[in-house]
Amino acid sequence: MATYLGGDATLEISTNSGSTYISLGCIQSIGDITISTTEVETTCLGAAAKTYRVSTTQEFQPFDVVLIFDPGNSVHEDLESVDDTEFTFRITMDDGTGAGYYYVFTGKVNQFVYGGFTNDGVITGTATIRPTSDFTKTSY
Repeated sequence: MATYLGGDATLEISTNSGSTYISLGCIQSIGDITISTTEVETTCLGAAAKTYRVSTTQEFQPFDVVLIFDPGNSVHEDLESVDDTEFTFRITMDDGTGAGYYYVFTGKVNQFVYGGFTNDGVITGTATIRPTSDFTKTSY
């Protein structure tokens, strides 16, 4: 079994539907990525107990990416624009031997927060990304 370290993960963005990717730069963390489904009640009248089935529609929850913010970085400018633009994202997970996986998905940035305004701290940016497609997993 391979071990994947969070520090080896990268997040890249594409503004041209995945033709080319650009690294987001100094990422401090990538939040939990959650894909879930809901239950649909299927109880008939007169039933003694409620019954449910799992919905076939997946729900992609938004997640946060915290990075050291550079206002002159064009990729960071794309993130902070917070409009209806859909980007293609690629998360790379490396096992430390040069092998690993790419997870590719489309999504929109629905919030950008500036933080870390302290005397001795760096300014961070937190982008909240909402996936709009399923995740495609590819090994390399």
